Amino acid sequence: MYRYICFAAMLICVWAAPVDEQVMVVTEEPVMELRAPPIEHVLPPMIVPEMQTRAPVVGIMDAGLQQSTDGAYNFHYRGEDGSYRQESAVVVNPGTEYQYLKITGSYSYFDANGKEVVVHYNADDRGFVPEGNNIMQQISTAAKMNSQLPRVEEKPRPPPSHVPVVGGGVWASQMVQV
Repeated sequence: MYRYICFAAMLICVWAAPVDEQVMVVTEEPVMELRAPPIEHVLPPMIVPEMQTRAPVVGIMDAGLQQSTDGAYNFHYRGEDGSYRQESAVVVNPGTEYQYLKITGSYSYFDANGKEVVVHYNADDRGFVPEGNNIMQQISTAAKMNSQLPRVEEKPRPPPSHVPVVGGGVWASQMVQV
């Protein structure tokens, strides 16, 4: 009991100590200076201006969104730089165990060389299938083939024939009946 009283008294003293007052030892000269060298000595002068450049903010010229209570939606936007995106989704098999969204969409932007990149895509319970001028044809073909594979209906698995006995490493099939 004496331990608990001493511990409580020590805890009260710690909580009662002032937080704002800290003891600070000031010496005339620092023992070691812990400052980083100036940035000019670390990076070459030509890199510093490049780090400070920013991409311009692109304004949105047109945008829209429509949502349904069942989860379906449709949205789009178009930027001042010519970029756009549109996407729509419909609910398939609503209210069932196999409900999912079937999504179709596309987007476009201009790359660093000024070439327009356009991508169209579909997504559903079978996967994501992109097609575009910046996506390798092998990827688009493989994704499309994968989404067209026949469905495999999973059957419930039967319980295992060897059930471990709690408290030991003996399997039920290895037990000797008396």
